[in-house]
Amino acid sequence: MPSRKERRVSYLDRFCVDGYLERTGSGYGLTAMGENAGKRTFAEEFAGLTGQGHGECDADCWCHDSPDEAARCLEERVGHVH
Repeated sequence: MPSRKERRVSYLDRFCVDGYLERTGSGYGLTAMGENAGKRTFAEEFAGLTGQGHGECDADCWCHDSPDEAARCLEERVGHVH
C-alpha cells in the first residue's frame, strides 16, 4: 500500500495532469483553471453562509443607484435595531 506522502503526491500530480495545478520549483501552484474551479467550489459550498444577512440589503436594493443612496441605506440599516 502506498504511503500517505505517495498518495498525496499522486493526487497533486493528477491535478497537474487535469490542469488545476502546475509545478512551481519544489511545490505546486494553481493554474487559472484551478483558481476558477476553487472559486466556484467555494461559492457553491458556502452559498448558505455568504448570502444576504439579516438586516442587509440585497442586489436589487434601491441603494445601488448611487453612492448617496448607498450611504442613506446604510444609515437606515445601522439605525434600525431588532
